[in-house]
Amino acid sequence: MTTADTHALTGAYVLDAIGDFERAQFERHLRDCEVCAHEVRELRAVAALLGVAAAADPPAWLRSSVLARITTTRQAPPIVREPHPAVRIPRRWRTRAAIAVAAVAAVAAGVVGGITLGGDPHGSTVATADGQILAAPDAVTVTARVATGGTGTAEASRSAARVAVSLAGVAPLDPAHAYQVWLIGPRGPQSAGLLRPDAGPLVTALPADVDHIAVTTEPATGSPRPTTPGVLRLDLG
Repeated sequence: MTTADTHALTGAYVLDAIGDFERAQFERHLRDCEVCAHEVRELRAVAALLGVAAAADPPAWLRSSVLARITTTRQAPPIVREPHPAVRIPRRWRTRAAIAVAAVAAVAAGVVGGITLGGDPHGSTVATADGQILAAPDAVTVTARVATGGTGTAEASRSAARVAVSLAGVAPLDPAHAYQVWLIGPRGPQSAGLLRPDAGPLVTALPADVDHIAVTTEPATGSPRPTTPGVLRLDLG
């Protein structure tokens, strides 16, 4: 490895993206190169700040949802490109690129949000998570047992005026029926849309006067009003 190659390892070293041999060689280089040592300290500080700013625990259902989709998603073939002659990249661009990589790594590790997977005929959005809720300082999570088995969860934020409702381990319904979510307050039940447990949570707007959420079993096309006793009630307080 040339001296120029060693200088270019600052970003990869900070992100722990090099092998043991290169790491040992680069750490020996750091003892004699104050420029690289200073750059490593700066990159570590940036990565730490980004991690603190974006950190959030992913919801419990996310792992099972990702694993389920892996079994039905075909892997893309590798992209093969013709090799190009090596080009020396100025240090200032290497630093900027490493900071960008650190930012992406910190955000990917700490935040999962706003990725739309499908739609609902009642206008709500089905998503893997909702970044506005997770980032809100008043975000709350409420969980309760479903009457027919399984659990239901609501993640809500009054300041963001949004709520995400999900079901886990519930009994499967026949094709003619579906779970429907209701936002309930002084004005009575308002439909938030159909909830398909295998598609992730139902994310929708949360009116200020809604104090609890209910889930009922309705016809597959949905109902304007609840027609069956609720299988789940979540009090938002």
